[in-house]
Amino acid sequence: MARDFTTLSSSELERIFEEERRDPVPEVHEQHPITQRMQQRETGDLTGRIYQLEEETRQFRKFFKISNVPVYTLPSKSVELNNPPLTVAVEQRGADDFIACLYDVDLFGYGETLPEALDDLGENIIAQFQYLSKKQAEIKLGRMPERQLRFLQTILVKSGA
Repeated sequence: MARDFTTLSSSELERIFEEERRDPVPEVHEQHPITQRMQQRETGDLTGRIYQLEEETRQFRKFFKISNVPVYTLPSKSVELNNPPLTVAVEQRGADDFIACLYDVDLFGYGETLPEALDDLGENIIAQFQYLSKKQAEIKLGRMPERQLRFLQTILVKSGA
């Protein structure tokens, strides 16, 4: 059975190693301090740790939410959505931590509010589309950039303005 030393404090580790230096082979009838510590954690502490983890999970769920949000416009005069709305996922990871996600092509926008995250995602979509369109004329795109460009070409059109 592997021993987990990562949860012990440095003073506990020093004490255990000092004991091992003094008496490297414990008596058969005596339990080694590490074994005692592990058994304590496996019995009494385990119930408490499970309760603590469940409570932390409940608290975390209050802040971590994923929603689908329709996007009708992009922050650009040169490019617009071909067939609005574009549905994007928004992850809320805290009171002021939003991530707008276009998982189809691994593009993301970040912000302290939902509108900021959506605006950032819109800017990233446009920037990626313009960059890949320009690079496609210069070089052969790799598999992922080519896939991104094909997808962006289906959802975007050049604006008439």
